[in-house]
Order: sequence, then C-alpha cells, then structure tokens
Amino acid sequence: MSDKKNITLSYLKENEVIELYELFFGKLLVRRPDFSYIDNLKISLSKTNFVQSYLARLNTTEYEILKILSKEKFVPYRYIADKLSIILKLQNSQILKAINILIQKSYIFLRNNNMLVIPNIYFDDEGSDEVEYDITNSNSGAYNSQIVSDISSMIMYFISNDIKFTSDFFLYKKDVVLLENIFLNYSLISKEELLYVVYFFQNVLQTKDARANTHKIKEYFKLTDLQKILFVIKEVFSYFHPLFDFFHSFDKNVIISKDKFKQIWERLFILQDLEIPPIKADFNEFLNFCEKCSLVSVSDDFITINTFAKNIESLEEKMITNSNYSIYISANFNDEDVYILPFFSRFVKYDKITEYEINEESIKRFVEAGFEYKDIISFFNKNKLSFSSGVEQTIKQWVDKYGSFYFVNGTLFFCENEEKFKLIETLIDNGAITAYEVKKNEVFLIEEQDKKTFFDFLDKSGIKYYEKNVEKRDEKNDTNEIRFDHLFSLKKTTF
Repeated sequence: MSDKKNITLSYLKENEVIELYELFFGKLLVRRPDFSYIDNLKISLSKTNFVQSYLARLNTTEYEILKILSKEKFVPYRYIADKLSIILKLQNSQILKAINILIQKSYIFLRNNNMLVIPNIYFDDEGSDEVEYDITNSNSGAYNSQIVSDISSMIMYFISNDIKFTSDFFLYKKDVVLLENIFLNYSLISKEELLYVVYFFQNVLQTKDARANTHKIKEYFKLTDLQKILFVIKEVFSYFHPLFDFFHSFDKNVIISKDKFKQIWERLFILQDLEIPPIKADFNEFLNFCEKCSLVSVSDDFITINTFAKNIESLEEKMITNSNYSIYISANFNDEDVYILPFFSRFVKYDKITEYEINEESIKRFVEAGFEYKDIISFFNKNKLSFSSGVEQTIKQWVDKYGSFYFVNGTLFFCENEEKFKLIETLIDNGAITAYEVKKNEVFLIEEQDKKTFFDFLDKSGIKYYEKNVEKRDEKNDTNEIRFDHLFSLKKTTF
C-alpha cells in the first residue's frame, strides 16, 4: 500500500494490534511507559511502499485472498473457504491452507472462531464503495419468463415422484437422467442450473425430515411469477437479493457498469453470513441465470437491472383439460391451486403442454400428505374438469383404502380446564387457528405447518401458555441480511 490517506486500527483488539506490530518489527522486549503500538504502526505504515515488501512475501494464492478480504474490516469465517473457492476457482484445501497461513503470520485475525478481522493497511481501495447508476425512463412492463414455469414444473416433478436428494444438494445419477429426459428438451434450465432448483426445493419447500412441506409449497404457488423468481433468488443467492430489492424500489430500469456489478456481487457474497454452504455458482453463472430470468439485460460493458410493472401478469394463454386418468396443463399454468396436482398425480411429460397421470401410488402419496378426496373434487370443479363415473369411483376407492389410517407430525396442546378448552375450540371454529381435537375437552394436535400461526395468534391475543419439554420454536433469523444501500455509496449519474 502506498500513500493511503486513512489508516484506521481502532477496531482491532489490543492483542491484534500487538500481533500486527510484531509482524513488521518482531517482539518488543523492552518498551517505554509511553510507548504506543498503534502510534508507531501508523508512522511506519504511512511511509511509501512500507507494506509492499511484506506483501511480496506471500504466494499468489495468499496475496489474492488477502486482496479480496481487504475490501472489508470484518468477514464471516463460516464457509469462507467455499466462497473464495468459487471466486478464485481454486480447491477448498488450497484456500484453507492460505487462510491459515495469513492468520498464523498475523496478516489477518480470527476472532471468536467466527469472524475474520482484516487490518485496512494492505491495499488502497479508495472509491471502491462508490456505485454509480443511471435510472431510465421506463420499466420492462409485465413480467414474463419461461424459466419460472420451468422451476415450478420441476418443483411439481420433485413432489409427484418423491425425489430424494444427496446431502450436498444434488440429485442421484438415476434421477438426473430421468430429469434430463423429461425437461432439458424444452426447459431453459441447463444441467448445471438444476442444482439451483434442487437447492431451493430442499432448503425451502421440504421439512427437516425431507418431506414435502405442503404449507410452504402452497404459499409459493400463491405468488406471482415475478414474486416467485425473486423468492428463488433470495433463497438461492441470498447475498444478492438486497441489490435487487433496492433498485426495484425505483420502479424504473437501472443501468450499472458490468465491472461494478461484479464488484458488488463479490462483496455481498463475501459478507453474507450463510447458514448453509453457498451454491456453487461463480459470477458469470449467476449473471447468466439472472439474464435467463429476465431480471437483467447484459451488454458488453453495462448491465440493465430490469424492473416490472406491479400487479400486471402476462396475458399468455393458459389451458387445463383431462381425459380419464390423465391431466394436461400448459407449462405456464400458474393458478395458485395447481400446487395440489403433483400430490394426487404423477408428473409424466414436460413441454408446452405438461402431462400428469393419476394412479394408485399417487393417490397414496396424496392421502399421506394429509389431503382428502374433497380436495381433488374442489380442484376439478374450479378448473371445470370432470371424471367419468368409473374413474371417479376408482379414485374414491383408492382414497378410502389409504385414508383409513394416517399419522401427522405435530405438537400436542393441553388444556388444563374446560374453560380454556372452549376458548381454543371457539378460535378453531372461527377459523383463527388450525388444530385437531385428539382427546375430548383436553388435548389438541397442531400440525407442524400450522404451529407458527397457532402460537403467534395466541401470543398476539395475550393468551398465556407455557412450553414443557419442547425445543424453542425455530424462526428464521434475518438479522444477518446486508443492507445494500448501507454498504455502498450510491450516486445517480448518466451513462
């Protein structure tokens, strides 16, 4: 570093300041009472090229890692090797070795085993926080992208075929072959991008025991196409969602340089404290996916962040029909109740027209998921479909066969007296909460998918209760989300 104007070391702890001093000057055996490690460091660091000789001692990997980390003062340690492996296209083992050397030599510090602390002394990145952008005079109109149909159809395929996934968010080889045969001729999603859909489904639309979460699936299919794709981006590329969230607030398309867009991607990626390993997609793969989703338009030097007219859906024609045990829907069919279709039928073929087939196995899955025969009838009536009498009777028999016994995962809620029982019973009858009576005047069962709503309502209503021998309810922690407009200095300009 040369001629750096502002050297700030106040965020370093005392032991970190001492170790940094020793990196340059070795251990101090004797020091005067008025000696200050920080003051002496600042004097030396202000000298031209003082730090350069120490950077020259690093190998290429160590140097590149330090250069990336030095854009920040604090970087979450969790999954940092995975992130840098994606950015630098190096093996995790190489990254971990280099990071450990940087820590051992006190170029950087590991605090509380969860945060990297980087002295801002190595590189002069003045101006790197500035983001210039240009707001156009219009948006891109109604949102329309086939890729949303592709993603939704794959989700329905996973449900209807009860697909199992590996622990590292991918499909088993036999399922990859089946999925390619069904999807890749018509779908816009590449083989590599299948991972994104798997990642989304496994982390958002499944329960912890790898069962389809009917409540969350239902909520997903209630969204508009634009809301769906932004939801996917938020969950799969959570670190980048703040940028879209910020620029979409203008309701007009925004132009930004491609180089700056990449810098933003890198910094947001590094800074996000992820709960699970990051998706293995580098900047170009991320950008290509966003372009396929129509969220951005890419030219040689600039990227347009597309915004869309709110509450306006594409007017593309959609259809649904049936014949005996088969149901045919257009790939872009996005009515919110379509989520139920893969539960009672098997996904057979994907094209502009998607084919499903009702069979005994699919009805068994349907019943085990907690649905009833009336749910099929409701779907058929709403979409003006009809059974032949023979097909209807067979489906009814299958439902009865597998609906005789069932189980659900849930929470038992005990009422200590009849007055409390009648209060909960009244709330259920009024539709305020959902629960099932399992012991008269005493015990209710709340299914997992209804648990949060149930207890949130009791909390808001001031109804007192206590938990006994149960774990604290799992609620998503959004405190780690990065505010894009706080991280960068934003400046409107004209390109």
